[in-house]
Amino acid sequence: MTYAMGEGPYALNEDDTAVDPVGFREALLNDADKLKIIESDEELAKAMLGEDTGAMQRALKRLMTVSRNAAEAESHSDMHSNEIMRARCTVPRDPTVLYQGMLRAGLQYGPSFRLLSQVWIPESLDAKQRADQANAR
Repeated sequence: MTYAMGEGPYALNEDDTAVDPVGFREALLNDADKLKIIESDEELAKAMLGEDTGAMQRALKRLMTVSRNAAEAESHSDMHSNEIMRARCTVPRDPTVLYQGMLRAGLQYGPSFRLLSQVWIPESLDAKQRADQANAR
């Protein structure tokens, strides 16, 4: 059976160390795909597959931090693409309401600076706003 990181023998503590370091190492040694990746980096292989459990735990924490940072960067990478953002924003909003909200937040735009004529937001934000409004009542 193949396990994903964080599951089964690859279970992690909150600090990203292995719950069972010996079981974690054994699972790596028995997983050809993961083993091939680890062995491609000599330093990583020494830390993850060697007998020093402390070195393995430190390497695992670093790997998880790098992995989490990469995933976060990837999830925000489309923020720089206007086409992708436009495609996700499908719920129209009244720009007047937007400017009223800005005024409540302390941002005052006079008529000469109110240049937005069309505004759309993502469906997920619309659902959250509707839920917040319902809970406020």
